[in-house]
Amino acid sequence: MNKKYIIYAPGYSGSNGIRALYKLHDLLRARGQESYVFCLGRQVDGYNYVDKCSRDMRENDIVIYPEVVVGNPLRFRRVVRWVLYYPGVLGGTPAYHPSETVFTWARQYCDAPVLSVPSIDTSLFFDPGLPKTQDCYFVHKGGKWRDLEEVDGLMEINMDFPKTREQLAEILKTTGTLYSFDPHSALNDEAKVCGANVRLVTPDGHVGFEREDEDPDLFGRQLDFFIEATQGLALASVMEKSPLPERLKMSLRVLRAILYRKWHIKNQK
Repeated sequence: MNKKYIIYAPGYSGSNGIRALYKLHDLLRARGQESYVFCLGRQVDGYNYVDKCSRDMRENDIVIYPEVVVGNPLRFRRVVRWVLYYPGVLGGTPAYHPSETVFTWARQYCDAPVLSVPSIDTSLFFDPGLPKTQDCYFVHKGGKWRDLEEVDGLMEINMDFPKTREQLAEILKTTGTLYSFDPHSALNDEAKVCGANVRLVTPDGHVGFEREDEDPDLFGRQLDFFIEATQGLALASVMEKSPLPERLKMSLRVLRAILYRKWHIKNQK
């Protein structure tokens, strides 16, 4: 019997990394694998969730953590780390425990086997040939690290605006130029397929962005390799110790201080 996959993910949102985790859940199930999402946030319809992990699951199944998760909070004996961005930049740690099996979205993030998934929802993002009525800019992970006079007064797309993916698609379909401070965002690709001219902000100004065509056969081969490699994982003989929560660390420091004070007073008598 195949091992189940437990994907540790935040609540579903417009973030490309989070959407990739949920997309992997769908793709694994389409390949006949049992896949579930362990989510500490809001659950949405259309996905298979698990709220508790039994001892049997920890011993026999596989957990998948994105790079922003520190350690092995679910205490599984088979851990897969999926690096969706540069390790340690958005959270997590810059290196991983030797017992973990690492995959990466792109080799520029981590020297590991690549697993990427189709990121463009072509039912929403496509070029209908509408008039281009505005230009926009996007910051997100890149940070607005320099002033660019071309973006003054333009509509800003961010993680709070627009509110829905459908609204985002409608904006991009009527965008002439998108100035992007984030060279690693899927929004660049989404804007491009909607017919926008995408310009990446660089220290010297802005340069054109060209996207590579997605190859569904390549994605399929990557996923097949991922399943084969992870289904064959042996139990980790030594597991990483997950860090204590900061509040618990503080409580332990206070307790140690109190005990030391009592010991000091007692020995002064």
